[in-house]
Formats: sequence, structure tokens, C-alpha cells
Amino acid sequence: MAEGHASVLELGRFGEHLLDLASDFRYRCSQERTAVFDITEGEEMIRPKIATAAAHGGGIDVPVNNAGNLKALGGLPGHYAASKAAMHAVTVNLMGQLGPFNTNSPSVRKGFVVKPTSQGTQFEATTSSVRKVSCASLLSQGQSAGIPTKWLKPSLMSNDSLSESTIKRLPDEFYNHFLSDVAKNRMPSPIRSLLPLERTPGVISLLAGKPNASMFPFTSLSFATRSPTSPYQETTIMLEDAELQVALQYSETDGLKPLVDWLYGLQELNHGRKIGEGWRITPGCGSQDLIYKAVQCMVNSGDAVLVESPVYGGVIPMFASLHCEQIEVETDAHGICSSSLRKILEEWPKGKPKPKVLYTVPYGCNPTGMTATTDRRKEVLELSREHNFIILEDDPYFYVYYGESPRYPSYFQLELKEPEVGRVVRFDSVSKILSAGIRIGFASGPTVILNAIDQLTSTSNLQVPSLTQVMIYRLLSSWGYDGFAAHVKRVAELYKAKRDVFERGMRKHLTGLAEWDSPEAGMFFWFKLLLTDEAGLSHQGDSEDVIRTRAFENGILAVPGTAFIPNGGKTPYVRASFSLIGEDEIDTALQRIRDAILQERAARKAAVV
Repeated sequence: MAEGHASVLELGRFGEHLLDLASDFRYRCSQERTAVFDITEGEEMIRPKIATAAAHGGGIDVPVNNAGNLKALGGLPGHYAASKAAMHAVTVNLMGQLGPFNTNSPSVRKGFVVKPTSQGTQFEATTSSVRKVSCASLLSQGQSAGIPTKWLKPSLMSNDSLSESTIKRLPDEFYNHFLSDVAKNRMPSPIRSLLPLERTPGVISLLAGKPNASMFPFTSLSFATRSPTSPYQETTIMLEDAELQVALQYSETDGLKPLVDWLYGLQELNHGRKIGEGWRITPGCGSQDLIYKAVQCMVNSGDAVLVESPVYGGVIPMFASLHCEQIEVETDAHGICSSSLRKILEEWPKGKPKPKVLYTVPYGCNPTGMTATTDRRKEVLELSREHNFIILEDDPYFYVYYGESPRYPSYFQLELKEPEVGRVVRFDSVSKILSAGIRIGFASGPTVILNAIDQLTSTSNLQVPSLTQVMIYRLLSSWGYDGFAAHVKRVAELYKAKRDVFERGMRKHLTGLAEWDSPEAGMFFWFKLLLTDEAGLSHQGDSEDVIRTRAFENGILAVPGTAFIPNGGKTPYVRASFSLIGEDEIDTALQRIRDAILQERAARKAAVV
């Protein structure tokens, strides 16, 4: 009998469940990136082949010649069709259905061309609608379907040597210029640097001072989660036995591998970045933790740094503590003004070292609410190459975008179109979309810089708590990437609705007393107080006293704009958050701000008289 190959992308029920999960999934079977094995091989022989194919983003080809073999793989009961007499083999079409095809003649099944070859039957994607889904996504979807864990072990590997990427990346030695003296001289943790070796088969570890888990009083932990598509439907997730031991024990500095692998898949789906392009991921205790460590690893005391202005107030003390010269780059409603940045760099004093980093929040900027357009991002990327600096892309509001235009590509994605990649360190956070208190963020960027961050972590707080990593992983893997996308869509819709209600109140109470641009992402309004009604003088004034004194006396708290000016100075702007305020409080809050502005205007008029 001639033997065919059925591409089920994984073993048995794993393939069935993955294909049943979402009818709009599109799988691309790459014949260069498949693990071909005989079903008579034992699991110990099959698993390395699966892992290698997974690391290359490929699928799995399973030789199939009869229904019995399918059943041996875990079975696809009730869905297979095979006939020795007709030389039929079994294939999986894009909708997750199974059906026979004749290996003697090519046929087309929903975007796949089936070609008989001397080695068996191969599949090729034939339509542009077919897209590749990363192995991390497949594994996540498999767990969501409740597939036995033993079938979900293979995962993406972060070994660059496995990649077939043709992307040109900057060499490791390029980053010597960008590492701070402290980072270059920091000694690795003598114990934590050896922890990965504990996974070596056959090794008995006497290495780490890990406490004996039998003395931990926790025997199980559970938490209930809302469905991303049905908010009134809850699922209980249990942590117990070996998984609970992992959650309660020390873990490696660079993160728990299942979670990190899931995040690799997320970055591929949302930013088009694949393993093998000279970058990696590391988790942190929130993105703030990672940004602080990146600054420590890249900036020397007294260095000049480029910061958008206004800027997120949390980074001002970071740079100030290093006595940095903070060079303010102008921004507007469309992002960093590239003309301002170019002028700064082209007029830079000769003999003075140029800045090595530019810090920016491109989506829903805190405090301004601005979202940088694609053109602005491209211009900034071009300048980063011309003037040799690295972009610190702090993007906690990436998933809280609700603008009318399609989502703009990130700096991390856009650099794929540059002559080389490696000038962006990206910071993501779950704080705005899953939990602020759980304190998990992750950085994606050049391996050398991420390694330096990990080395700092290994000698400071050691790691992100294992428990929160396991919790987040179990949540995300139960949702899958489609579930995650559905959840963040609901998050963005909520903030859009809250923005709209708040802005209606602003128009009602502050028209003629303030000016603003409507944010397209995030949770902030940045508005300018018109502190005088005299024509041509509305730009004058400072919001500091109005907000800290008059508004507070009226029972309202907001942040004066000067808190976001890197080098200080007067500004008539104010930041107001609309994330928590109830609709019934908006009118009252904005009326109080209105009263404060009118009181300030009256006081100014009285002072002139």
C-alpha cells in the first residue's frame, strides 16, 4: 500500500482539538519545517523531532495508512476515512474536517495543494489567506482544549541557531557602545548562572538552596477567571501537585519557559517578530522594573538622554538619579515631532557624546494621550540609524487602542523594514489589561541588552515571582491567542466608552476654559487651562497652583502638567484620568475644575486692578 502523510500539526487529539477550536484558523504546512516519523517509533524518539519542528515554526507530518494507525496516535474517532483499496489517505482541511484524497492525483482542499511524491504526500499553501500560526499558539490552543499535558511539551526554542531567518541583525559587539560601565563590569550571579543546567538529563543537582517543598503549607490554589468572550461565564483554574510546586519555588531569572514561549508567540502574532532575529524576551516585575533596569544597563552617570516631552513622570527620577542631561524632544497629537528630534541631533555640539537612548510611549502616551502615527515612527527609526541611538519603546497601552484608524505598527515591528534590526527595546505590560497588582511585564529586544537586564535581576530581586508567572500562564493558555485578542478588544471598548462619556462632560463644562485633543488610546486627557479670557494671552499661566490649591479646595485631584516636564518649568496643562471615575461623578468633577479656572481668572483680574 502506498503511504500518505496527513498534516495534523500535532499528535492525535491535539490536532483535532486545535482545528475544532476556531473555524477561521489558517494553517500553513511547510514541507521544509516538518518532523516526519513513523508511528511505531516510541515517544522518546518522536518528541525531539517535534521540538525541532516547533522551534522552526513548522508543523508535524504523521504517516498514516489506515484507521488503526490513527487510533494509535490518540485517535480521531468518528472523523477519519481511509480505504486501502482506493489507496486513500487522510488529510485535514482548513475547517478541521477530515476526508479522503487519492494519492495518485493532485487535488485542492481549501487552500492546500496535495502533491503525491516518492516520499509521501506533501502540502503547500496556495492562497494569501493562509497564514502561519506559531507553534506557541498551537500549544496554547491545545491547553485551552484540555488536551493532556504530555502532548503539549514541545515548545518554541530560543536558540538562534535554529532559525532560518534572513533578517539582517546587528552583531553582538555592536552593543558594547550601548552598555553602561556598570553593566559591563557586573559579575554574574555564581549560582543563578548555573540554574539552567539543572534541566540536563541525568544530572543530580546539589546546586541551589531551594527549600524543601514538602514544608510549604499550601496544598492547592485555585482562582476563577471570566471568559474573554462571555463575561458572565467563569472558569476555575486549579494549581496543585507538580505545577503548584513550580509556582511556590524559586525559578530561573529569564522566566518560566511555558510563559515565555507563549509570549514569543504573542510577539510574532502582533509584531511579526520571529525567533532568530537577534532578540529575546525577559519578564520583569512590571514594565517599570524592566525600564529601570534597562536604563541602569545602558546609561552612565552624566549621559545625555533623549526623552519625549511631556514624558511619563516615572522615568524622570530614573534619569535624574544618574545625573543625566534630559534632552526634551517636542511632541504633538501625532507623536514625537521628528523635525524637533532631527534639529537636536544635527545641531549637537561637536566632541560631545550623542545620546544613546530615546524614551517614548507611542500608544496612549502618559500623560498626553497621544498615539504616534506610522509616518512619525518611521521618521524616528530613520533618525535612530542615522545618529546611532536605541529606542526604548514603553508600550503599556498598546492593547488599549480604540482609534478609528487601523492599529499602527510598533517600532519593534517597523524596524523589520529597516536595513537591519536591533535598535528597539520594547516594553509590554499586563497591568492595564489583566492586573496591575500582579506585577508582570516583559521586555523584547536585542539579546545582549536583555542578557544585561537579566544579570542585574539575578543580583537584585532574582526573578519575577513564580506564582504570578504560573497564574498568568494558566490564564493565557486557557484563553489562547484568540481569547486574548477578544479580551483586549473588550478592554479597549470599555476605555473608548469611558473616554466618550468624559469628553462629553468636558465639552459641557470646559468649552472656552480649556483645550484638548481626544485620545485614541489609554486612559488620560491632557488639557490646557485657559487661565485668562484676554485675547492672545490664553497661552500664559501655570496649572500648578490652580490644580494643587484651587481645584483641591474644590474637592478635585488631578496632576499639574509640570510633573511631566523632564526639566521642570511652568505649563498650563493638566492630566486627568478617566479610568475609574463613575459616570455619575463626571459632571461634578468637571464642574469643580470649571469653578477652579473661573476663580483663577477672577483672581488675576483683581490683581491687575
